[in-house]
Amino acid sequence: MRRRLPRQRVTQRRKLSTLVATLLQEQHVNLMALGCGLPLETENRASRFQWIKRVLANGLIDPAEVMAPYAREVLERSSAGGVQPIVII
Repeated sequence: MRRRLPRQRVTQRRKLSTLVATLLQEQHVNLMALGCGLPLETENRASRFQWIKRVLANGLIDPAEVMAPYAREVLERSSAGGVQPIVII
């Protein structure tokens, strides 16, 4: 993530990494389920939910800016064999 988002603050990258890793582990986008899977030092479920809520509401984290390097990589990999990918937006 450091290579793909060099201008993003370290704390924001760390929080995004934690959230994405938890998402991949839990395989669920329900915020309460994600909160249970977060590796945070708290027993309080409400504070875990609040942590997720704050990360997602952070105005300094631009979803388009975060996703752009990953989208480019996916498109490059999918078209590497000479096949033109079809993107539906």
